[in-house]
Amino acid sequence: MQKVDGEYADETMRLVIVPTEIPTRETMEAGEEAAETLIEGNTCTVVEDGESMTPESNGSCFELHVGVGDDSEFIIDTTGMTGFAIYAQHSPREFERDKHYLY
Repeated sequence: MQKVDGEYADETMRLVIVPTEIPTRETMEAGEEAAETLIEGNTCTVVEDGESMTPESNGSCFELHVGVGDDSEFIIDTTGMTGFAIYAQHSPREFERDKHYLY
């Protein structure tokens, strides 16, 4: 996540990450309702700038907290995953200055 014009779009952003063996559009669409429930719930794990997140097999919600620098980085541990679906609280593109949000 990056500052754009000197500011982050928001100080936090929630993501739901769901490991899947079938990373297709259909799989993502089928999981939207469950992801929305997780994002709107109170079970999101806080992840600070520079920290890692390891999604559980049935999906996990993470609340990313940006740091004070111009760039904040978060690591997704994908060990053992074939693929994954990510659902975001709002568009991650709001946090792009000169790098794609998944680099």
